[in-house]
Amino acid sequence: MDNVRKEFKTPKVEILIVEDSPTQSEQLRYILEQNGYRVSVAGHGREALARMHQYKPTLVISDVVMPEMDGYELCRQIRADENLKDVPVILLTALSDPTDVLRALECGASNFITKPYDEKYLLSRIHYILTNMELRKGAVVQMGINIFFAGQNYFINAERLQVLDLLISTYETAVQENLELIKTRDELRLLNEHLEEKVEERTAALTAEIAERRRVEEQLRKLSRAIEQCPSVVIITDVQGRIEYVNPKFTQVTGYTPQEVIGMSLRDLEGQSSEEYQQMWQTITSGGEWRGEFYSKKKNGEPYWVLAALSPIRNQAGNITHFLAVKEDITRRKRDEETIRYLAYYDALTDLPNRLLFNDRLTLALAKAQRSHQMLAIMFLDLDRFKIVNDTLGHALGDRLLQGVAHRLISTLGEGDVVARMGGDDFMLLLTGILQVEEVVQRVQKILEILRPSFNFEGYELHITPSIGIALYPDDGKSTEALLKNADVALHRAKEQGGNTYQFYTSVMNAAAFERLTLENSLRRALEREEFVLYYQPQVSLDRGEIVGMEALVRWQHPELGLVSPAKFIPLAEETGLIIPIGEWVLQTACAQNKTWEKAGFPPLRVAVNLSARHFKQKSLIGTVAWVLKETRFDPYYLDLELTEGAIMENAEATITTLRELKEMGLRISIDDFGTGYSSLGYLKRFPIDILKIDQSFVQDISIDPDDAAIVRLIITMAHTLKLKVIAEGVEAKEQLEFLRLYQCEEVQGYLFSKPVPAETFTQLLQKGGCLSV
Repeated sequence: MDNVRKEFKTPKVEILIVEDSPTQSEQLRYILEQNGYRVSVAGHGREALARMHQYKPTLVISDVVMPEMDGYELCRQIRADENLKDVPVILLTALSDPTDVLRALECGASNFITKPYDEKYLLSRIHYILTNMELRKGAVVQMGINIFFAGQNYFINAERLQVLDLLISTYETAVQENLELIKTRDELRLLNEHLEEKVEERTAALTAEIAERRRVEEQLRKLSRAIEQCPSVVIITDVQGRIEYVNPKFTQVTGYTPQEVIGMSLRDLEGQSSEEYQQMWQTITSGGEWRGEFYSKKKNGEPYWVLAALSPIRNQAGNITHFLAVKEDITRRKRDEETIRYLAYYDALTDLPNRLLFNDRLTLALAKAQRSHQMLAIMFLDLDRFKIVNDTLGHALGDRLLQGVAHRLISTLGEGDVVARMGGDDFMLLLTGILQVEEVVQRVQKILEILRPSFNFEGYELHITPSIGIALYPDDGKSTEALLKNADVALHRAKEQGGNTYQFYTSVMNAAAFERLTLENSLRRALEREEFVLYYQPQVSLDRGEIVGMEALVRWQHPELGLVSPAKFIPLAEETGLIIPIGEWVLQTACAQNKTWEKAGFPPLRVAVNLSARHFKQKSLIGTVAWVLKETRFDPYYLDLELTEGAIMENAEATITTLRELKEMGLRISIDDFGTGYSSLGYLKRFPIDILKIDQSFVQDISIDPDDAAIVRLIITMAHTLKLKVIAEGVEAKEQLEFLRLYQCEEVQGYLFSKPVPAETFTQLLQKGGCLSV
């Protein structure tokens, strides 16, 4: 005992006591601390686990029966924890039934000591475990088997089987001693009756030992049945690797019967390479455990994946006598892993590479192109009007269309080329081995050609066209990022051209794209910074020569660029949706300004405000107009709302409904730039409109171009027939004015009278009496 104290009297040996009885835990603490150990105490298994996650003890001594979590479950939890599984566990309990011993072994206990325990015996067990701890850390965990005892399944590892072997050996020694006692019984009978009583007591003890041996033998038979019924493949070989035993699961998985494989070398069954097998064999013959996965074949030739663990079996002397192999068929798991890997790099809908794989391929292709001094072409392809198909016919049909497009694109690929789906209706193509730009042109024309025939799905005949942007290596970029960005810029240019075309990237595009992005960012802040101003262009009555109204025109006073042309920022506002808040600002500002002129004593004038097609898609348009009129207290009779033919025809039926609601509010509706759109007379007479505005492109040459003159006469006549007023825009010459007067155009506007002017200048026109020379 003194040796124990000298060897382990060190702060590094920490023992965790798990005991719900304060008296017993204190008694055990005292014994251990007196022998030089550092000790901590937990009242139950759950508390013990929490402590062990904070610090890792050298050894755990635990009671079995406890609240919250008993000793068996605690032991299992420790063995299941990757960081704690090597901590030895001694179970102390008053339970002594064999099933309790088996449960202790099954849960992985290092030792099982019954209460009441002998202090010296307990300390010797602790000393033994601590002395051999490093040896156990180096040893490989043995595979085990299940046994069925007293209605319960128990898992016993090979180390515990050696304990049972030791019990049997002890028993056989006892039996031999019993036989010797029986031989000398007659001699002992000569002794006094007192000695006979002692013999009878000994005989009774031997009878009990025989019963114990029979019980152990029965347990071994149960262990054998457990191996037979094990859900994993179990193989036992001799030290040369020749198979001695296989369980029924082996036959179920591989198709081989025991008779076919007994005596066969394990090497003949495994699908490993020679190098892998030699590595495995060297590991287990040197006393280690080998774990790994490999590809094998069943008797019928079917391949399957195996997860195997092989370890040596030792006798009582510690010599290797056999090898144990436990295997599982993991083919399904491998297939699932392969599916996951596939989905990481491929598009599930079209089976094309995804963005991640495309970028990898592009990186490799760039490296190769740099070495071989060849060109590469990157194409961004977007399907024109695909959203209409998807929204109208449903996502299922849209998906089939994408699959059809993918199939056709694949047919255009050459060796080393890649087509990928980025998501939605966006595709990317990588063309390799390009020597001349003409080759790219031929390839892209082939793509346009192959997508030209219709797609037929579920009775629908679908026509789809692409917009394609192209960037070339090395001219348009030498990095993945630069090429992808420039191809995207070229794609947007192709879409601006109306689609069904392709565009090569140019530096001009990049500059234009940068300028556009800068302009868009500034445009988003222009409202908050109050950079917009309204200009007003007079509308003059040809009968009276007076200003009877005005058109409100928005201008952008940029702090750095100066006055930005509406032709430059209005299309951008339309595209980004900023036209909605800008239009609302124009409406409110124009009504407020006109109300200001009215309060100043000037005669009431009509003001015309332009609305875009986007405004008519807003369900809030009616409410917005009503709010502005209420907020500014402006009479709706003096408000004209203008929209183009294109805006009217974009969603004609819905627009008609909205226009009728606006008319009910008391304001007037004008069609701006009439003659440039595609409205039919049938629709025109259905629209609740009041005014037609003749586009300046027709007015410009009416005095010299008979066609334009005829068109203007026709518009005026048609408008009067429909009881509509006519306003001619862009009047700049007296000859134009006289022509319009001759054919009874009611009102005109243009530079002949005044260009669009700020509110202050327009006020001066009103102060002069509002009369202009006509």
